[in-house]
Amino acid sequence: MTENSLANPKDEKLPLNKWRIFLCLSILIAIFGAGVAIRVIGSLPIPQPMNVDGQGLILDRRDIPIAQLTPEKNYIPITLEQISPVAVDALMVAADPNFLAGNYEFDALARAFWNDLRGSNKLNHLTLSQQYLRLVSGNDDLSGWRKAREAASILRIQRTLSKEEILERYINVIPFGRESFGVEAGAQAWFGVSASNLDVDQAVFLASLFLVARDRENVELAEIHVDRILFDMLAQGHITEAEFSQVQTSSLSDLIITERIANPLILSDPSFGLASAVNFAKSSILEELGERKSLTSNLLIKTTIDLDIQKIVASTVKRLREEQTGDLDVGLVILDDQGQLRSMFTTSDIHSGLIEKELPRIEVLGALDQFVTGMPKEFYWYDEYLSLVQGTEAISIFANDGQLRSKKILMEWDDGEKVTFAPRSDWLSAPSSTLVRDHQKLFELNSSGLKRPGSDSQLPQISGILSSDSNAKKEWAIGFNERYSMGVLTVSRNSGKEVNLGSCCATAVFNRIFAELNRD
Repeated sequence: MTENSLANPKDEKLPLNKWRIFLCLSILIAIFGAGVAIRVIGSLPIPQPMNVDGQGLILDRRDIPIAQLTPEKNYIPITLEQISPVAVDALMVAADPNFLAGNYEFDALARAFWNDLRGSNKLNHLTLSQQYLRLVSGNDDLSGWRKAREAASILRIQRTLSKEEILERYINVIPFGRESFGVEAGAQAWFGVSASNLDVDQAVFLASLFLVARDRENVELAEIHVDRILFDMLAQGHITEAEFSQVQTSSLSDLIITERIANPLILSDPSFGLASAVNFAKSSILEELGERKSLTSNLLIKTTIDLDIQKIVASTVKRLREEQTGDLDVGLVILDDQGQLRSMFTTSDIHSGLIEKELPRIEVLGALDQFVTGMPKEFYWYDEYLSLVQGTEAISIFANDGQLRSKKILMEWDDGEKVTFAPRSDWLSAPSSTLVRDHQKLFELNSSGLKRPGSDSQLPQISGILSSDSNAKKEWAIGFNERYSMGVLTVSRNSGKEVNLGSCCATAVFNRIFAELNRD
């Protein structure tokens, strides 16, 4: 032993004492951090189900209400006891078959978070508690501190609610498609029955429809999930072999009702024929924001619809229908030079005429090709038939000097926190489109029925295409002036009436409405 070591016997213990101090401080910090975490977890609010009090408004371009979005029929909360037991079993097998078994599986939660950190933002790898939290929050893709907050919220849920309470809340908010949330709304939307009356076939198919809606898949893929759900239910003793065989021979198309019962739209005035317009606005906002936020927020949705023009159209069509000896259904679209929908009118029986294919593509584009070179290639990608909206878009190229904007109906929307402006309509064609002939003669291709003022310089010139389908007693006219492009479709419901282009109903609607618009 050296003289220095004898003089300083504590020097060798100094590093050890430092480590002891560091270890004690670390333990104290960890205890303090755990206390803070517990306090934070205890103070976090338990996520609540959907807000059924949300009332969205759809407005015209001058902020006049034209329809209301109400989610009451799209979200109908019920208790577990009110749900068919086989439906609960099917949904559990589809979502998280181990949820009710044993204690909370923190290893499953850890695996889910690990998959989440690896970049998978789908709900199919998450625990049921995680799925519930993301469904009610509307956040599918979380990062950074939000994942930590989600973990704290899940622990809070599991400490506060029983598994049965979590399951009940979950089943009441999961999506089923057709703008329905929760098993009761889903059962009514797809099968027209209450969740308490779901049989084995309906329960299994409803569970598969849930997986399709949750994972944002095409509804046609629902039957692919049926086999897995069936085999798992049989293996777990939820159904018998006879029930298994029964479902295997069933078809989803034979079970579902053709149209959903719930429609969240209430028109301000049904007499204005706005059903197709507000449905188009609704589908556009659903595409922008998703179903949940669109249906459960106090949205103010401003559209391009001009209620004054819509009233002119409605009153003109009403007078014309009163003059006809038979029933006449009318669909009409008006676009301005910016591609904005100013009017979309339908009588009660012709809603699909504006959306589905009605106009022969070859006939429409064949006529237009004679007057323009470089027609936008998008129109040649359509099916054999064009909708009235697409036909009106096509002819608007003449009103815009060879240019074409894609149609739009949204102007802006306000969710209470900020106002979002809809993107400007894109050009569908490059500036190379050229009008090569006098388009004022366009209407002469099929008939001279469209009005051409000519000598009256106060009225803008009108040009267009006119045609009919005598077998379907259907007539259509698409045309334009310097202000608007318009498409009209009429269908006669009088079986004894012959279609005569000389007294074409579509022409009459076309000319009268243009005359009214020209007075504006």
